[in-house]
Amino acid sequence: MKQNIILLSLLMLLFSCGESKHNGYTLTVELDVPEQSYLYFWQEEFKQGITVDSVLVEEGKGVFKGVSNDITRVEICTEAGERVLWLYVKNGEKIELKGEAKKPYLITMSGTPTHETIGRFHNDNHELLQRIHDNDTAYYTHLGDTAYRHTMQRDLDTLYRRVHDFVLSNPASMASTLLIYDYLLSPHTTEMADTLLRRLPPETKPVSLLAKAELFISGNDKHPEGKMLPYMTFRTATDSVVNTGGFRRRTTLLTVWASYDTLSRAQLQVVRRLTAKHKRSFLNAVCISVDTDDEAWHNALQLDSITTGVHCRLKEGWGAGQIENLGVRTLPATFLINGAGKIVHKNLLGNELEAATDSLIQIVGEDEKLNEQTKKSSTKKPSRNAAKKNNKK
Repeated sequence: MKQNIILLSLLMLLFSCGESKHNGYTLTVELDVPEQSYLYFWQEEFKQGITVDSVLVEEGKGVFKGVSNDITRVEICTEAGERVLWLYVKNGEKIELKGEAKKPYLITMSGTPTHETIGRFHNDNHELLQRIHDNDTAYYTHLGDTAYRHTMQRDLDTLYRRVHDFVLSNPASMASTLLIYDYLLSPHTTEMADTLLRRLPPETKPVSLLAKAELFISGNDKHPEGKMLPYMTFRTATDSVVNTGGFRRRTTLLTVWASYDTLSRAQLQVVRRLTAKHKRSFLNAVCISVDTDDEAWHNALQLDSITTGVHCRLKEGWGAGQIENLGVRTLPATFLINGAGKIVHKNLLGNELEAATDSLIQIVGEDEKLNEQTKKSSTKKPSRNAAKKNNKK
């Protein structure tokens, strides 16, 4: 009898341990989307890439259950592919989201003090955030429009100040770290982000997010311009190998992107214009996707009519070693490389990238010199052996 009790106790202990180990998080979403349509949940784990799951909306609700070993970023998209919002969750949390898909910054969050605080920040600044979102979406339709860019920068500066003030007023809240991570990790606000993060206590800074933030900050401090591109290899769709050692004698534009990132998709149109403008012998366009889904990658290339250039995919996504070697922290990432293999510009976009590429192609001109050398070598005098053969004839 005693042995049975001990055995039963051990089984209950094992069961409770296993249950707590696999106790994930739950997101209950009530949005004004059509009944029987799907919501897509993109879960991004640090150094583990992105996974995608779909949930059917029934009776006005979609319930998603996930598991993560650490705090995880989850993006929610509609069946039409429009991103509604993103949030950070961890095992054991039960979060409820209610609102309109077309008004993401007015969606209410409930479940934990951190989510409720971030929800209030979004609600209080919904007009500004929506305006920035709309301007960002329309960025490539306003290339060269200085008034548009001035307005966009003014709104961004306002957002930076509001995040800064929020963090100073809420130093003990994890919401401060999440807002820094979302809105201040950009090349223009690196110093502000670093200063604010240093002021926050350790318990408010999740290790995985802090690690990515520090990588971004240190990467911006390194100033890769002028340095050699690290040696790496990539595989194309036909399983051929492309290596950075071959990026010589011509300008190379290396673009890191993903099918699920709208700004990346817009940036590929810039690549397409550049490849149409310049001969392949003068511009080497290499596009590296971090899509873990092969079908999504191919579909994006076909839908956007991206057929020129070299296209490769990192199957490991964000966990690929090449991403770490390149120091990529945000998408899209661009590297403009001269004929000697040195990085001349990093993360230029739109018309700035086009102008820099045009200029570098004129400066580099290695292929033109190479063509001249090839012509000269073909018109050289024949070798002695060849001359003897000719004489015998």
